[in-house]
Amino acid sequence: MELNRPLATVTPTLDGDVLAVLATHDATFTTGQIHRVLNSFSEEGIRKVLARLVLQGVVLRERIGPAYAYRLNTLHLAAGPIVALAKLFSTFLSLLEEHLSGWEYPPVYAAVFGSAVRGMMTAESDLDLFLVRDIDTPDAEWASQVSEVIGDRSVAAGERRHRGG
Repeated sequence: MELNRPLATVTPTLDGDVLAVLATHDATFTTGQIHRVLNSFSEEGIRKVLARLVLQGVVLRERIGPAYAYRLNTLHLAAGPIVALAKLFSTFLSLLEEHLSGWEYPPVYAAVFGSAVRGMMTAESDLDLFLVRDIDTPDAEWASQVSEVIGDRSVAAGERRHRGG
């Protein structure tokens, strides 16, 4: 899973990247501003995506001087699911924190690092997790808890890839 491109789980196209920008900011964007945020893709490609999304009604367009500004249409039926997908990384962190705090011997410190926080994940990336246990935590129980989180797809679907079904 690409936590840095959350809509790629349903659409690996530029449409998902543009929607993620609009869904995570309560602001209007010009084509050039979206281009700078994404730091890739052509402005012409972004313009075509925005025209298609405006036609669908999920994005609103308004003229500001010589340019157009775009924003997510929060009243659109699809807006809620789009925003939920766009917030995938923060949702993952909340679920992970909730899961770890429910352990019999919770970590005294936990951090996600690597490609996930650098915004460079690919579909093949793993999820790097650093856990620090309390000095009084028994070895066997700690190992059992860590093994559980590694295999728990409800907490980290992207941590281990399931192949073949």
